[in-house]
Amino acid sequence: VTGVQTCALPISYFKIENYEDSINCWTMCLSIREKLYGERHMSVATVYNKLGSAYYKENKVTKAKELFEKSMKLSMEVFGEHDGRTADPFHNMGIVYYDQKDYQTAIKFLTKSLSILIKAGEYHQRTAEVYSLLGRAYKHLNQLEKAEEFYLKSMKLNAKLGEKDLSLIKNVTRRNNRSKNQFSFMEPVSV
Repeated sequence: VTGVQTCALPISYFKIENYEDSINCWTMCLSIREKLYGERHMSVATVYNKLGSAYYKENKVTKAKELFEKSMKLSMEVFGEHDGRTADPFHNMGIVYYDQKDYQTAIKFLTKSLSILIKAGEYHQRTAEVYSLLGRAYKHLNQLEKAEEFYLKSMKLNAKLGEKDLSLIKNVTRRNNRSKNQFSFMEPVSV
């Protein structure tokens, strides 16, 4: 059994929302990968992130944050700031803080994720999702112009990618009877 094959099972458990078994398998996968590749390997950084996601889904936020932190640090070391994979743990940490309604901190992590994606030249659905999440965070802080800016970037990127279903961001609308600086935001579907 290779280190790659070992990680097929926790992904399957995660997809069927069996997070406890996913955690157990990711933990085993982490142990195997550390033995195979050492503790400072890209596959270890990826497993930290995946394991953090499973813990987060189990509402074990402190453990999830710890694992995302490890993944962020190791990802910066092994992938660098010009590799899209480095953006993943920053994105996930941003979601944790967003869900905790700590929008300022969420913006910090999401902005870092976006910066990495842009440096990596990655303009795809994940980038559009980060734009949308930033728009939502700014909306909650009542910074409506910034919210509109990020919602529009998300919609434009989705349109450029040929995304037919914009339900992730739904829309930003201006009503005819509102002034230029007042916007009505339709809440995006939760991530």
